[in-house]
Amino acid sequence: MRQRPNLTHVVLYGALLALVTSLGARAETSASGVVERVWDDGFLLDTGSERLDVELDSLRALGITPGTRVTIAGDYDDDDHDDHDDHDDDDDDDGRDFRARRVTID
Repeated sequence: MRQRPNLTHVVLYGALLALVTSLGARAETSASGVVERVWDDGFLLDTGSERLDVELDSLRALGITPGTRVTIAGDYDDDDHDDHDDHDDDDDDDGRDFRARRVTID
């Protein structure tokens, strides 16, 4: 005989469903602008309305230099901790963290 779900089962199932839905529904964001600074694993992008501290796995193959106009696609990385911050510690020039999946030179 099959046991009927109790309130605890329903609540746990609802929470799990909400978590899976929110993880899968993460929308990709895109932005365009001019590269201001470049470092080993990213660059600072001025979009005109904000500055983005863009992180990439491999930047060297792209040939991006300051002054290059690019379009990026990825996600804002609003975590408080940044394990990959290898560039200058001058926080006055840093922008909002952005994890790029694609970069296109315009």
